[in-house]
Amino acid sequence: MKYILYNDSNEDVYFNFNDYFHNRRIYSTFMEPSYMAAFAVGAFYYLLSFWNERKKNLWLLALLLTIIIVSFSSTAYGAFGITGLLFISSTKEIKRSWKIVIIFVGCIGLLLFAVSFRETLDAVLFSKSLTGSASTRARWNNEAFDAFLTSPLWGIGYDNHYDYYHIISGADLPIKTNSYIDSFFEKNNGLEFIDFDDEKLNADPEISRRTRIYHLLQNLRRISPNKHLNNAFIFCERVLLLIQIILRVDRTKKLDWTIKYGSQWVSITDGLVKEILSKKAKIRSVFKYTNCADELFIQTVAYNSDFRHKIYKGSTREAMNNMRIVDWKRGKNGSPYTFREDDFSTLGNTDALFARKFSQEIDKSIIVKITDYLEDGVTA
Repeated sequence: MKYILYNDSNEDVYFNFNDYFHNRRIYSTFMEPSYMAAFAVGAFYYLLSFWNERKKNLWLLALLLTIIIVSFSSTAYGAFGITGLLFISSTKEIKRSWKIVIIFVGCIGLLLFAVSFRETLDAVLFSKSLTGSASTRARWNNEAFDAFLTSPLWGIGYDNHYDYYHIISGADLPIKTNSYIDSFFEKNNGLEFIDFDDEKLNADPEISRRTRIYHLLQNLRRISPNKHLNNAFIFCERVLLLIQIILRVDRTKKLDWTIKYGSQWVSITDGLVKEILSKKAKIRSVFKYTNCADELFIQTVAYNSDFRHKIYKGSTREAMNNMRIVDWKRGKNGSPYTFREDDFSTLGNTDALFARKFSQEIDKSIIVKITDYLEDGVTA
């Protein structure tokens, strides 16, 4: 459950569960328990403000209250009490006489809490500036905020309107120098580097079924470490797919988009990024309950817009239209071939800008060799 209740467990991130103060405490994707708990307190009283629907929201209120309690956060407990008093004093659903009684009892409770946990409150609130905690949290906040601001898509960084956005995976490498890549995109500015594989789309019925029928259990097929449970989900998923095929279910029958297919690794312009973001609601509707939608939605949006006329069609020497080289011929089990040191000359003779894929476990030498050449300003 730790991957649900805690943040990224990677040692490279700032905020994770693996430390003395936060271990065994719930804080989800927030930096620490007190931040998460404050959010939970706000959510609790927000739901409670819909007084006429409190029975309907009862289980949500109970869940939020449980989260607040098990956060073991003094900030959460104090915020819950103070906000509760403010909520009671402002609501119109409680009689004035009851308000006076509840507020009086609440104030006495807060006073007793303050007296009983004086040392704790002094450490976590009044004298916090004297400890390293305040400066550490301030640094974390600044770094997190800077990361958001520099995000090219979701932060303010998007307002810079970059000419191109490149989607690559952690197993990819550039195989041309920065200056070469910059020059290439300046020369072809305005074109969209997207791979369309119409031949495979028309020949492989599995691809057309990705959006035509509902893949309701796809996210559950590999969720459990138990092999037998996963196999059970896979079996149920296949049964549901077979029933839909027999009944000729076609959820795209009335769709005004032509579904397209290709590689999810693309280099696209600021204009197309805006087009995609403007279609978020429709994309979510069309590609919900589909299989491998990352190989469909960018191609589909681009093709069904004016950007279809700006697709780059100059692939040569093993490079696809997205300017990537991927060796599927030598790949196995639906995964592309992993390049080795012997492939260095092949990569050097292609027009591609990026190559996929590489692995330090399989052959680290090819990665080092390409990196060294690029750092020296020499194209592979």
